Amino acid sequence: MWLDVSLAVLMCVVTSYMAYLGVHVTLHPTEEPRKQKCYKIQFWICCGTALVLIAVQTVKNAQTQSAIRRQLANIERNTKQPPTVQTTVNVPPAQIITVDEAEKAKRKAIRKQLGKLLGEGNALRSACDTLDKDMRWHNWSSKVERYLANNLGSDYVARFKAIEQFNTICWAGIGQEMNMLDEFIRDFQ
Repeated sequence: MWLDVSLAVLMCVVTSYMAYLGVHVTLHPTEEPRKQKCYKIQFWICCGTALVLIAVQTVKNAQTQSAIRRQLANIERNTKQPPTVQTTVNVPPAQIITVDEAEKAKRKAIRKQLGKLLGEGNALRSACDTLDKDMRWHNWSSKVERYLANNLGSDYVARFKAIEQFNTICWAGIGQEMNMLDEFIRDFQ
């Protein structure tokens, strides 16, 4: 690629210099035979250099075209009769995982209980302006944590508790805990 660019730049320089010579000789004609001979030599050197550069570019273009023709012929040959490729698959057949009726019932019960806790949280959030809100919020959160620990495991309790430590405002805290319960319900869809 750099050779192609270099050839093009050299061609531009040579033809520009040849044009300059033509304009210079036209605007400043000379009667001196020595200067006339010098201009003629410069013109023929530029002409010869341009011819060489054009010849080199032509040869490079012909080589590139030949390479492209060979590649196209190879592609055409492969499309007429594609090469045979043998593959071995070391992947076991897909297994279908079915959820039995007992598991479906368990998931439904968990969703139902989480939905019930969510409803209690919604009612509690509506009453956040009463004086006993902190105790009621704490009792509700403890009830949710006990259910999660007994039915879903400690990882759900940890996810639920992670929210408590950041919120001390009743309305916002209950709202975020309710969002977490909603996320848990989606886990059991």
